[in-house]
Amino acid sequence: MKTPQVRFVFLSVLASSVATSADINRASCPTGCSCPRVGSGLTVDCHGGAHVDRELLSKQLDSLLSSNQTYGHLTQLSIINSPLTHVPHSICRLTTLTHLNIWQNRLTRLPDNCLTNLTALTWLSASRNNITELQDGLFDGLGKLQVLQLGYNHISSIGLRVFNGSAMLISLRNVDLSYNKLAVLEPWPYYIGINGQISQKTPINLIFNNIRAFTNRMGWKARCGMKIVHWDLKLGYNPFTHLTDFIHGWNMSLTTLRCLTPQTQNGLSSSYISFGNVVLSCDCVDVEFLTFLKHFRLYATYQWLVRVFCNGTSLATYGLYRKVLMVPLDQFVCELTERCPSGCHCVHRPANATLHINCSKTNLTDLPLELPELPRSNTKYELDFSNNRLLRRLEHRD
Repeated sequence: MKTPQVRFVFLSVLASSVATSADINRASCPTGCSCPRVGSGLTVDCHGGAHVDRELLSKQLDSLLSSNQTYGHLTQLSIINSPLTHVPHSICRLTTLTHLNIWQNRLTRLPDNCLTNLTALTWLSASRNNITELQDGLFDGLGKLQVLQLGYNHISSIGLRVFNGSAMLISLRNVDLSYNKLAVLEPWPYYIGINGQISQKTPINLIFNNIRAFTNRMGWKARCGMKIVHWDLKLGYNPFTHLTDFIHGWNMSLTTLRCLTPQTQNGLSSSYISFGNVVLSCDCVDVEFLTFLKHFRLYATYQWLVRVFCNGTSLATYGLYRKVLMVPLDQFVCELTERCPSGCHCVHRPANATLHINCSKTNLTDLPLELPELPRSNTKYELDFSNNRLLRRLEHRD
């Protein structure tokens, strides 16, 4: 049994040890930042970094994350609101991390040969930085990664192998690349979408980019019999003007799309593709796709097209920014100029498989020698040469 004097000495030593530990924490926390620690989690918050020296901050972070207090013990790390432009090297050695949040800094690039060491990661956020590209190999081997958040950056380029099968991102369930600068989209969402489930579709958020085209430099070959995708692909608020670009750009057919995103037994779609707040040209180009959705995927039609609009330039009777679902398919037309007779009006109406040649009241003296070619074998001409008083003879034309 300890005497009162011994207990006093013991408690004094313990208090001194706690105080020393607190002093070490205060001393090792980067200047101008706060470093609250809860359990195995550490947050370094530099509160905007207005008065934080960038080079000193990087050195102090390397020192802090290499110390005996943190190295080998952290599972969650946040470095936020700082002027950092690169990821500290010490982070690449924290192999025990499951959650890494480097949010709202000034990072311009994620480092090569770094994140691939963090094989325990399940959650990674680098949102609200200045990152411009995702290079090949960046996330290779992160087989436990479930959530990837990269929104509000300046990403305009994604390597062709970042998300393909060789990256082995077999657990990835949520990808946020919204509010970036992507101008083209490769079919990498497929490789993420096959990780999803009917009950929990994989969100892939690409809203508010600059996507104008869909390309397939990856060489992805879509075919029936492949793994079905269970994605919630958000493509809204992008400037592409034809839904068909999505199909043709990825070398898919409507049949293949139907195979990869079939309906479930209760009539719902296994996947959602949201084109919300996209403004389409609403000409003849998208008629086949719209017909496909309206006739075969009634529920998907509502989900995919509920907030999609027409730009109104070819739909004078329906007004500017009319909802696509409110416009009859026979109003989606293309005006043709090549080989259209002078003064005539040539319009392709794929919904009823006709090519209208309107030459009424054009002062014709002879029948035209040529007409625009029929787009398809089942398309028929509808010819109007009425009210041409100088037209006296009906000569043979092919």
